[in-house]
Amino acid sequence: MKGFAKRRLRVLRILVMHLMLPVWFIVLMATAGREDSSTWLMLMIASVAYLAFLSMAGAWSWFGVYAQKALPLAMLAAAFVTRPRILAINTSPQAAELRLMCVALSAGLFVMTIIALAG
Repeated sequence: MKGFAKRRLRVLRILVMHLMLPVWFIVLMATAGREDSSTWLMLMIASVAYLAFLSMAGAWSWFGVYAQKALPLAMLAAAFVTRPRILAINTSPQAAELRLMCVALSAGLFVMTIIALAG
C-alpha cells in the first residue's frame, strides 16, 4: 500500500508542476496586468524562470515532446494577451509582497536551472 501511495503522490506532483503551476502563472498575469504593470513584469520573469527550470528538469516523458514545446508557446500567447495596456504601478503592500515573492522565486529557479544544466 505504501508504494501505491508514493506513486499517486508522484503523479499528483508531476501534474501540479507541469499543468497547474503554468495555469496559475497565467491567471496571476491576467489579474495583475490590468492594474499593475510592474507586478505583471515580475510575474512574467518568474514564469520564464519556471519554464526554464521545467524544460531542464521536468518529467516530459509523461507528456511528450510536443507538450514541452507547446507550454512556452502558450505562456508567450498568454503574456501577449494579458499584457498591461497602460503603465501603472500599484503601491499597495499586497502588490509589493507579490513582486518580492516573484523576485525570490525567479532567483531560486534560475539557480536551480543552472544546477540542472550542470548536472
